[in-house]
Amino acid sequence: MPPPCSGDHTYHYLLLRQTAALSLTADDLPQYTPDCSLANLVGQCLFEVANFISSNQLTPVGYVTMVAATDGYVRYSYVNDRGMSEADSCRGLDGYDPCPTAPPGSSSEKVMVSLTTVMASAWCLMLSFIVN
Repeated sequence: MPPPCSGDHTYHYLLLRQTAALSLTADDLPQYTPDCSLANLVGQCLFEVANFISSNQLTPVGYVTMVAATDGYVRYSYVNDRGMSEADSCRGLDGYDPCPTAPPGSSSEKVMVSLTTVMASAWCLMLSFIVN
C-alpha cells in the first residue's frame, strides 16, 4: 500500500520457470543488489532481476503489472492504524477539508474484498501463461 502523498506505485509480478531447485541464502543477496548502499535508497535496494534470472537458469513465462494509487482507504489506514495526522495524510490533496480517510460510500471491508478480487485476477492471468 503506497504511503499518502507518494504518488502511484507500480508492482511487477514475474512468473519464472525453473528446472532445478534453487539453494539461495541471504549471503547470495549482494550479488543481485550491488547498489544497496545508495544514500537515496535507505531501507531499500535495487534488485537486478535480469542477473538473477540468468544466473539461476530461470525462464520468464508470465508477466503482469499492477499500478496502486493512494485512495481514501490508504489515508484511513495511515490515520487510524498508524497514528498519522489527517493533515499529514492529506497534504497536497486538493480540497481535502475534511480529509477523505475512507472511500465515499464504502467500508474498509468492501475495499479489502475489492483488492482481493484484483489480486486473484492478476494470479489467474499469470497462470494462463502456464496453461498456454
